[in-house]
Amino acid sequence: MAAAEAASSAPAPERLLEVDEDEVVIDFKPNAKCRADLRLRSLHPSLPVAFKVQTSSPLKFLVSPPRGAVPPLSSASLRVVLRPQPHAPPSFPRSRADRFLVLSSLSAAHLDSAVGGSNDDTSGGVSAIRLRVFFGGPYLLRLAADAGDAAAVRLILRRQPHLLPFLEHLQAAAPADAEQWAPQPLQLHAAAARG
Repeated sequence: MAAAEAASSAPAPERLLEVDEDEVVIDFKPNAKCRADLRLRSLHPSLPVAFKVQTSSPLKFLVSPPRGAVPPLSSASLRVVLRPQPHAPPSFPRSRADRFLVLSSLSAAHLDSAVGGSNDDTSGGVSAIRLRVFFGGPYLLRLAADAGDAAAVRLILRRQPHLLPFLEHLQAAAPADAEQWAPQPLQLHAAAARG
């Protein structure tokens, strides 16, 4: 009982790193390497912060570098690469299965013995940040629009508003002999995205 009280009264380690994005955003293209960049920022004023990145899908994703150190109050870039996939992700735009965990500590030795905690949780001198994976890009936007999946189109356009002209371009390229009485799904999606 006394040990539990001592553990609960011990100060939690401070947050050491910050990640610019709350999701890893991948512009998906079939049969192509898809890349996303992440920026880590050290919050410690005087010591380098060691980091290690883990993924729930190591056969699909590569992280470069998977570990390293960020100098005090500086930034470092990471590249996440999705290996070529022949088919669209089974769940998009937000993946249900793919996650990343960024562990950080003032000691690299602590990272190897750490087990991931909850988002921004700290335990044993190790801070953990969980990141979800968001699949987007023109290919998945068109796939969602063609399937009439308004929720997916809305999510992709909310996260990547620069794709709206692509959606309008698809509407302009629609065949002229399309049935006039039927609503144009791409037009409806574009209108919904604008509110």
